[in-house]
Amino acid sequence: MRRQKRSSPAIFLICAAIALLAAIANQMGWFDHLETKTIDELFRRRHRLNTWLKRVHVSGNVALVAVDQKSVEPSMSKSKHADRWGSGGWVTRDHWRNAIYFLVNHEKPSVVAYDILFLPYRTQSGSKGNSAGSEGGLIDQFLKGKKMPFREMVLEEDFPRLDLLNALDYACNTAFASRFYDVEDARSEGKIMPHFIMAYDFTRKEVEGGTVWNVGQEGVEDRVKCLKRQAIPAAWIHNVPPDYPYADNATLPFEELATAPVHLGFINVPRDPDGNIRRVPLVLGFRDPTHHDGPVFVPSIALRACLLHMGISLESKATQGIPSAASGMRVEFGREIRLWNREREIHIPVDRHGNLFLNFEGTIADFPRVPYIDILRYGEVLDAEAVGKLPDTPEMKAHLELAHEVKRRLENKIALIGLTFTAGGDIGPCAIDSNVPYVFIHVAAIDNILRASFMRPMEAAPVIVLLAGLLGFMGIANAFPQAHLSAVGTAGVLAGFPLAAMVLFYFNITCVPIVLPELSALVAFGAISLYRYQVEQKGRIEIRKKFSAMVSGRVLQYMEDHPERLSGERREATMFFSDVAGFTSISEKLSPEQLSQILNDYLTPMTDLILSRDGYVNKYAGDGIMAIWGVTYPQPDHAVQTCLSALEQQEKIRELKPVFVEKYNVPLKVRMGLNSGIVSAGNMGSRNRYEYTVMGDPVNFAARLEPANKDYGTLIMIGEQTYALAKEQIVGRLLDRIVVYGKTEPVAVYELVGRKGEVPDPLLETIAHFEKGLRLHWERDWKGALAAFEAALRLLPADPPSHTFIKRVKEYETQPPTPEWKGEYVRHGKS
Repeated sequence: MRRQKRSSPAIFLICAAIALLAAIANQMGWFDHLETKTIDELFRRRHRLNTWLKRVHVSGNVALVAVDQKSVEPSMSKSKHADRWGSGGWVTRDHWRNAIYFLVNHEKPSVVAYDILFLPYRTQSGSKGNSAGSEGGLIDQFLKGKKMPFREMVLEEDFPRLDLLNALDYACNTAFASRFYDVEDARSEGKIMPHFIMAYDFTRKEVEGGTVWNVGQEGVEDRVKCLKRQAIPAAWIHNVPPDYPYADNATLPFEELATAPVHLGFINVPRDPDGNIRRVPLVLGFRDPTHHDGPVFVPSIALRACLLHMGISLESKATQGIPSAASGMRVEFGREIRLWNREREIHIPVDRHGNLFLNFEGTIADFPRVPYIDILRYGEVLDAEAVGKLPDTPEMKAHLELAHEVKRRLENKIALIGLTFTAGGDIGPCAIDSNVPYVFIHVAAIDNILRASFMRPMEAAPVIVLLAGLLGFMGIANAFPQAHLSAVGTAGVLAGFPLAAMVLFYFNITCVPIVLPELSALVAFGAISLYRYQVEQKGRIEIRKKFSAMVSGRVLQYMEDHPERLSGERREATMFFSDVAGFTSISEKLSPEQLSQILNDYLTPMTDLILSRDGYVNKYAGDGIMAIWGVTYPQPDHAVQTCLSALEQQEKIRELKPVFVEKYNVPLKVRMGLNSGIVSAGNMGSRNRYEYTVMGDPVNFAARLEPANKDYGTLIMIGEQTYALAKEQIVGRLLDRIVVYGKTEPVAVYELVGRKGEVPDPLLETIAHFEKGLRLHWERDWKGALAAFEAALRLLPADPPSHTFIKRVKEYETQPPTPEWKGEYVRHGKS
């Protein structure tokens, strides 16, 4: 017992010292990045659990009206209201204008907010006041035969005069904006009308609080006047910090819309230092460069929508908000934004700059959602029903049912309209999803506010108290002389603390930091153990880290003998990428245990085959593999080895297919992309965490080749350099000249067919016919190309590349490519 008494003071002193260091680290923000990543993982785990329990909670008062792929791809929706983005009704703003009629008269949301910057198309030349007048017919005639996007038409030599472009833009903008005057007229007559919110964007500089706009900039005074009409009453703003980063400019909608009777809301979505979106500003301020009457604060699109939905007007003459008032708002930076009306009161926690920490309880798929095109096509159905002109057919009855479903999702709700189609707008990672349209961020903010469901990270003072208490408990748990009891106590702390933090997080009580407390507890235990080793000589526990071998034994030995090769060099290498086709949809149908077993059963033999040819497995990305030949180990025939390994893997996959179908009811089809070139190889990453990998254009091109197989129905696609290096030992089919995403120059690609001497003659003859057709199609000899491809199909009816080119050539016969076309095929996506 005397030993325990001698040890206890030192143990508590160690814990106190570590608590002090942890408090300093917390104050300095050294672990903020890790803590936020941990919070992201908690959001994802909570959502997975709630999805499994069917308890995902999202507001029923906000719906996403998505300008999705169906709305901008006429071939998908087969509707007259669908145009390619940048053409047709999107350019003339007819789709936007027409939808207002249906929203006002049929769907009847309480608020319609556009997360879209409506900017002028017109150039700076010409008169702003031009009328479409007689010129409108010329513009309509010109646009009628054009299929290309509006922006591209401007670049065409045959585009009409710029004054016609100005006239078109002015006419379209005026027609769109006039809709809102009609809505306001109806509201003034006592009719219940939706409120409309248009988006704008602020620019901000993280500087001292005296930032003002550059008065010399064109249009600044008009923009300031417009925004001041949207301002929160100054008496409602409290505790603005002295270092508040005021905005120094703004991008407003085109003039006709900005001055129309609509509300405005900013759509700024700032990212955290790591690039993730976790917070959204609800209010932003700027200093009026034309007056000196103090800063002006305006609401975000999400806050503005909630205010309108709750019937809270910013035009109120009240100077102080009190709970007994009919409705109002109070902004207190660093604490909360309080909203109230006759039915409820909401306290929104905000940080010192007015940002809401988003509580992601659902993904974008969990919210009510309406494709934008359905507003138009089913609005017509509701219109016909209203006037009694709806045909009494089974098809129309089905459409009517869908129309009422659209109305149910929007009526008396906040309808947030945003771009969600591929390449439609800004996207980014947030805590719950790695890639979402920014409109989802505003949907999540509205959801948090209307449900009063908030999550606020623990502030500095409570964290210090938490650290002190945790390390105090660690001192008690380690005050025993027996090492095993200390270990049990520490294990209890390390396991119990994150469990408690997850419970508090799950029930929206608070967001407790986990990394720093856990690390502090581990450091404390290590320090105590070291103290005991040195003072009491209890013995030494050695901990060895085991790593999984990603190379063969021969390569590993070479790496150990030549460590200088890992520091960085430029070498010629061959990169390999593979991916299981449709695995994402497959994985959604499987339990985690089945998914893990399938991946193990697939990745293990593939890895063995890569290692058997001295390849380096760089990484696994779910079901995907990235491997490299020619780095870490000198391989003059790296391209050959990569090709042979790919063929061996496909042979093994053919053996595994029936097993996977029988055992897991899962089809196994794997696409592969190979490319060779000079790359930068070496240890890359942060100072504390890095991996040996390669970088360069050849790597990116190899990654693009894998999904490019889908365009041709092939399994292994290789680059031109790989084919040149390996053609003496392989059979390849010249497949196409492609321009991959992010590049402009076409590159020849090949299908890897098999080993030389092992490919049957009929297949070789098929390849000869195919390559003949390919070259004829490059020469624009469509009939000759079709004959060659059809000859290939007579030998091998199930030849996917031949089918692909027959379809492509037939399209070229009816709609030939431009004169500049040299045979290239442009891929418009990464996957």
